[in-house]
Amino acid sequence: MTDCSHIAFCIILNGLKISLFECLPILFLEVQHMDTKTLAESYFNAVNKGGWEDFVAEHFDYGMCDSQEIRQGRDVYLQGAGQFYALSQHLEVKKLLVEGREVVALNGYRLQSPQGNELELDVAEFLKFDESDKLIASTIYFDTHRFQEFMQGK
Repeated sequence: MTDCSHIAFCIILNGLKISLFECLPILFLEVQHMDTKTLAESYFNAVNKGGWEDFVAEHFDYGMCDSQEIRQGRDVYLQGAGQFYALSQHLEVKKLLVEGREVVALNGYRLQSPQGNELELDVAEFLKFDESDKLIASTIYFDTHRFQEFMQGK
């Protein structure tokens, strides 16, 4: 193999003159993606420990329970999920199914209301991640009647 360190190649990249040797690491850098199972487990771990917001993409679709409405946008999800996660004392992943970049999880949440009431609530969560490992969609299903009674202190 020829020693290329003495060859003076330059390329134009985004209008900047950059030597080939500066570009080689970039050109051959293989982007490492987390596998979807690990990504989902990391997201749910962050729900317990903090930092779940870092997983959420800017362009986001959010569905909930029996509503046909899909809410859009990162801020909408951060607000809705954030209110729910603020009640969560602990999340346990009971079952996790993965296909491609999509995940179905059955999670058990131990919730505590502002009044101090506690509730064990199973939640079915359907998640979708994009190729940059960001969460781009979430639809959740749970017993809304039990949840409302819990929040009302019944």
